Amino acid sequence: MYDNMNKLYVVIALLFLMITSCSHEVTLSTVLINKHFSLQERKELAKIVAFADSLVLSKTDFDEIDKSYHQYLELRTFVTGDSVPNLWAFEEKMKYEFLFSLDTCLFNEIWRISTAPGNVSTKDTTLYYPTNFHSIELTNLGVFAKYIHDLGEKNEYYKGYSESMEISGSLSPSMIAGFLLHHNEFDFNNMDNHLWVAVFVLTLEESLEKKVQRCLDKETNVKKELTDTVLLYPEDGHKGS
Repeated sequence: MYDNMNKLYVVIALLFLMITSCSHEVTLSTVLINKHFSLQERKELAKIVAFADSLVLSKTDFDEIDKSYHQYLELRTFVTGDSVPNLWAFEEKMKYEFLFSLDTCLFNEIWRISTAPGNVSTKDTTLYYPTNFHSIELTNLGVFAKYIHDLGEKNEYYKGYSESMEISGSLSPSMIAGFLLHHNEFDFNNMDNHLWVAVFVLTLEESLEKKVQRCLDKETNVKKELTDTVLLYPEDGHKGS
């Protein structure tokens, strides 16, 4: 049931993406985008932006991209209060289903995958060597980081982000907070800003507690399925006795 529901979420998101793509076509072509990414890579980037657009549009009151992203960021900042981004990250399985379907080379130019080092603990739960327990984060070693560096030549936020990336290696909490605080200074009709905000919202992860709870729920469902199987199909030794 759990997997079927998540597959349904993915289908709904993809259907919404198809519908919204009919009303607006994502075109990515600026001096810096063309400098850093090939034509094929730009097509994959357009998929990323269209997917993020579909999710944001589905959660806001506007049809316009610029207004929709601003409302989404504003509402989420208000809801969290302390600007904790993982409280409003997109549903993880749906997001990963999409991101992992992208061209691997391009994905690695933007993100890296982190896996659990061993035991994972929250306040009241410990998971021992969980499987498929991973997260994504921006990498400072890819073309996307170089692209942001070049954007920073004319924009103080991108300059600060690029410098922070060189130090922390990823998207730091201070840079997340800074963008949430100053997002109204960005025009998301601008293609460079549009690409950035799409990558930004897709990079934010769910909380550790929510990831752990998902693993626990999955384990519970697996055990229930095994129990149901045993009840439906008794051991072979009982047959013919």
